[in-house]
Amino acid sequence: MIELLDEAIGVAVATGYMEDLEKEVEKGIILAMIPFKKSKKKSIKRDRDQDISDSSQETKQSLETIASELDKDIKGKFSKAIKNTIKNHASDYDDLLRVYN
Repeated sequence: MIELLDEAIGVAVATGYMEDLEKEVEKGIILAMIPFKKSKKKSIKRDRDQDISDSSQETKQSLETIASELDKDIKGKFSKAIKNTIKNHASDYDDLLRVYN
């Protein structure tokens, strides 16, 4: 393989096609890297999706904990409004979980 490459370089230098050879070598390197770059992109996306999913679950659990604590401490119309708002926003995190799971 190396002998063939040496010969090709020698011919390219002798005939003035060294620039063309360099372009072909660069093109080959780039084409060889494409699968690795695509794999890396998928890995980053998968990790990001998992991080978003984990964060959404934690946030929803925190909101539910806060709502239950407020339920014990606050009574009346104000309490109902707060609980409903928290409940509605906690369900927003279910939507996130569906998207990223």
